[in-house]
Amino acid sequence: MRFALALASCTVFAWPITSIAAADFWVKDKTTQCLIWTDEAPDAKDDVTWTGKCHGGKASGRGQLSWTRNGKSVGTYEGEMIDGRFDGPGILKLNVEGGTDELTGLFKKGFLENGGLYKDAAGNVYEGEIKDGQPHGSGYQKIGEEEYIGEFEQGIRQGLGLALTPEVAYIGEFVKDQATGSGVLEDELGGRYHGQFKDGKPHGFGTYVTKEGAAYQGSFVDSKATGQILVTANADTKPVLETWKDGVKVQ
Repeated sequence: MRFALALASCTVFAWPITSIAAADFWVKDKTTQCLIWTDEAPDAKDDVTWTGKCHGGKASGRGQLSWTRNGKSVGTYEGEMIDGRFDGPGILKLNVEGGTDELTGLFKKGFLENGGLYKDAAGNVYEGEIKDGQPHGSGYQKIGEEEYIGEFEQGIRQGLGLALTPEVAYIGEFVKDQATGSGVLEDELGGRYHGQFKDGKPHGFGTYVTKEGAAYQGSFVDSKATGQILVTANADTKPVLETWKDGVKVQ
């Protein structure tokens, strides 16, 4: 017995700023001589404009930042700054191919921290807890047609969560972004599997019930019934012990 499985390995989309341990680079507002921090080496044709105050030669307080490269807008920031870094409530918009990435929330030393909202140009969304610029803790994520509500660790799904696509639904444990551990899957064929998972697939002991009501209980390897399987054709029949291999009945 084989059944369909279409739950993707949904890696968190790339964030514009990713690590609080990033290197320090600086760009100077040529009018005010105020320094602005960045986590990547600036281009020689980069220009910044900061409307707020300077303290110790670095942007501080509330203001607006505009960043251009070769005369074209790279992005903007509106909010609080400390020592030239985004620090406090703010909105960061980065112009990318196809549109704009937007990060809204509480920044700390240049990165979203505690909680925030990230929307990218493709329409993907993350809203929830953040640490070191990455989803960490409880949050909601939407990438394409797949949605996930649950726990994250350093930017990937880790812990308990609910993942949904137009075809399937999975609720249970995640390890390193994959359904691993105990969980329940409703597949695109209308069936339901309850049991153990590994690397995103039913793997271990479990029970699969088809849309028509037939039940298969036993060991699954990579979504395929393997070994001694207790089969119940319908509610009016007695269970029968059968031998299966790679999803096919052999005895």
